[in-house]
Amino acid sequence: MPHKVVFGQQALNKLKNINVYLVERSPNGAQNVPRDIERAAELLGHFPMMGAQIELTSARFHITRKYKYRIVYRVSGERVEILNVYHPSQSR
Repeated sequence: MPHKVVFGQQALNKLKNINVYLVERSPNGAQNVPRDIERAAELLGHFPMMGAQIELTSARFHITRKYKYRIVYRVSGERVEILNVYHPSQSR
């Protein structure tokens, strides 16, 4: 049974900002990047320990396959909480 994936408020705000940025610069990206992030989040629900551990924290991170966005998340029981989403070229 997959873990429940929940996006925290900071991650939701970042996703909104990413979308605003992409709509202005790349209509295709505005459609494809959220899909890539959504697929990665779904995958984390099935394989929550697949991401790398972030030193000295309980958080982990996973890199989306196509667009290389970083998803920072924490596993708690049967839940995966997405804490942050960013691209390495952006400020966090």
